[in-house]
Amino acid sequence: MEPTNQCHCCLQRPSAKDLRTPYTRHGITEIYSFMIEECFVIKLASSNEEQSGICGECERRLREASSFKVQVQRCQAELRQRLQAALRAKEEKALDEHLEDDMSSDVPEPSLPPGEKSPAPPCKEEPRDEYLSPPDEGPPAL
Repeated sequence: MEPTNQCHCCLQRPSAKDLRTPYTRHGITEIYSFMIEECFVIKLASSNEEQSGICGECERRLREASSFKVQVQRCQAELRQRLQAALRAKEEKALDEHLEDDMSSDVPEPSLPPGEKSPAPPCKEEPRDEYLSPPDEGPPAL
């Protein structure tokens, strides 16, 4: 099979870089074949002997798509965290309201059958008045 020098992503321009070669850009290593597979879940059709390349325009678009995917993943993770926090706050608020309702609810007085009077409230015990009370018995005489 004769190697082609066309971009394997668009077939419109000559390839500028190999898809399987690691390139470093701004301190980040990029391997375009891995980026395509991870970003789009596309298995590239080529043999190990065949050179596969990517043109400058497709490289730019791939990098942009890959960055966009990472952005969406980060945003989705943050939104999930926010949603979980909101749900926890809502559950805590509902629990607090439930506890407040339990504490503030009036327990109804037991009802008496018709015609019965409620018992008198308990009497408060007053301290002994030593002048009106009989004297305490002293120790037994010896």
